[in-house]
Amino acid sequence: MRLRECLDEALRDVRDLCGGLTLPELDRRSVAETLDMAISAHERRTGVAVERTFGHDGMLGLPAPHPFLICIYRFVQEGLMNAFRHASGAGVRVSAEFDGSKRVIRVMDDGRGLDTTVGSEAGLGLSGLRERVESIGGTFQVDSAPGAGTRLSMILPLADLR
Repeated sequence: MRLRECLDEALRDVRDLCGGLTLPELDRRSVAETLDMAISAHERRTGVAVERTFGHDGMLGLPAPHPFLICIYRFVQEGLMNAFRHASGAGVRVSAEFDGSKRVIRVMDDGRGLDTTVGSEAGLGLSGLRERVESIGGTFQVDSAPGAGTRLSMILPLADLR
């Protein structure tokens, strides 16, 4: 009987872990709701206020495919944590807008910036974000320079968000 209890507990742990990776609470949410959830979670966790600038084209309010919402959530989550760790939360902003045939989501800070000409974008976190964004057909960009803050951009083809 003890073996069965251990297996049941292990299965519960795996299910909890998978639930955390797939973020079931995002199911049938819009891009705007997903952005708000990620930003609010960061604000609660860190106490740092995040400025929001969302376009008013109506596309943000529409539901999007679950894999895109997970990617958007993780992009904002990781971008905000990078700003908190490396920029002390200085002037943190998240923006989302429609740019022709693309949705552009940015996480920006007014911190010390980084030198993008050295190494591979300064660490595993940013390369992991790049891989995540590119895995759903998006483009990932880092714009930064020492002393000039950092801007992370996620560019998603609009057709894929429907």
